[in-house]
Amino acid sequence: RTKSRLRKTSPPQQHSEPQEQREQIVPDVPAPINVPPPEFYITPDSLYTLLKPAAEGKPAPVKLLDSRWVLERADALAAATTDAERERLALPRRQELERRHPEAYLSAEEVQALPTGKDGALAVGAVSHAWLEV
Repeated sequence: RTKSRLRKTSPPQQHSEPQEQREQIVPDVPAPINVPPPEFYITPDSLYTLLKPAAEGKPAPVKLLDSRWVLERADALAAATTDAERERLALPRRQELERRHPEAYLSAEEVQALPTGKDGALAVGAVSHAWLEV
């Protein structure tokens, strides 16, 4: 299993080299449009924010699957004896999964209640997949 470690935000680091020397290390490339700041994906607080809808009636940008649900589904898939059973157990796209199996997801409150390491890190796994409409 792949795990990412999210860390709580820490104060900015003090740099020993002058500002102009630090700027020379980074190539002069225009910033992409709509790219969030780096801490957006590495702090638990940023994850907690993404687990809640940004606007009334809209889905949360991020939903985390409960690993127990995924493992139970994988066991059922491994035990399937026909192609029809395997097709029925195939993981659908997020919109369908939310509708048909809301229990598959952890709530924002459940994620916030997960234990963190001594360093404040939260162990989560992340998988992303682009779905194609047929």
